[in-house]
Amino acid sequence: MAGAIVIVEPEAPRGSKLAHAPFSAGFKRQRPLASGEVLGRSVLGRVVENLESAGIDPIALVGNGSPSHDALDRKRAVASHALTQLWQEATRKLAGLREQKLDAILILTVGAYIEFGPAEMLEFYRELNGPVVRAHDKEGELNLWVFDPAKIPVDVGLMNYLQARKPVPYSVQSYVNRLQSPGDLRRLVVDSLSCRCNFKPSGVEVKPGVWMGQGSQVERSVRLVAPAFIGRGAKVAGQCLVTRASNIESNSQVDYGTVIEDSSVLSNTYVGIGLDLSHSIADGNHLLNLQRGIVLEISDPVILRRLETKGRVETGRRCLADVASREIAASSAEGIRR
Repeated sequence: MAGAIVIVEPEAPRGSKLAHAPFSAGFKRQRPLASGEVLGRSVLGRVVENLESAGIDPIALVGNGSPSHDALDRKRAVASHALTQLWQEATRKLAGLREQKLDAILILTVGAYIEFGPAEMLEFYRELNGPVVRAHDKEGELNLWVFDPAKIPVDVGLMNYLQARKPVPYSVQSYVNRLQSPGDLRRLVVDSLSCRCNFKPSGVEVKPGVWMGQGSQVERSVRLVAPAFIGRGAKVAGQCLVTRASNIESNSQVDYGTVIEDSSVLSNTYVGIGLDLSHSIADGNHLLNLQRGIVLEISDPVILRRLETKGRVETGRRCLADVASREIAASSAEGIRR
């Protein structure tokens, strides 16, 4: 029997690109990259789902990773801590797992997104008869280990134990994205929409390369150029263009005549009328341009802002339903097929 401890990193690790990039320092995210919504689901939710599908049980979650839309994350939500505190909490979780007589525990930090087979990694570990195993890819070590909980002294911290051991390397040959920068987030979206990894959009593929989440509303005059993703409850007004692997996440709103090109609009974000959003990430009233490496904090709510309310949301100038007297399709999927 095997269990798992999943640590959700509160921020980019020291030494990462995100920690040193001056343009990233001003990009204020409500959650770590791994626990925010990407193509309708969090990275955390997908990682936990992968462990569960491999029969890993129990799974102990440590950290703040609870997007409100994701049931897998909701039922495991806990308070956020600094990274060192998270490892201390992981040590306490380990004490509880010892009682279940598990022969192996997977431990990983969800900062990176790693596509791996838990069953295959456990089989590799068991064939070696008990040393600590650590995953790595072509770029180096990954924060993913397997170990025997019975071999750790009760008075030794989990992080100290793993650091003191010389682990046997386990090679991960499939897709890895370390999610160390906002640019990595965009790359994950592009790779997913381009079918370069198993990170699938959460929604219905209404036409080749175009996915839409439940309750999304797109006016008939909108051009969606594949690949593209419109999230759950998102609204896109008339004459907009969404193109070049762009994603508009849940409960966001793109107003009349705006172009979203090679960009990500994160959850609960309003993008105003007649804008051209290119090579960027919009999160509330913060806009990060990836090409120029700058962050703008937009003070004008007519241009960009965070949406706090649910249901019918007033835009900066008018309600979406009233824009140019255009009808929002009752069924977005049906409207796009036409």
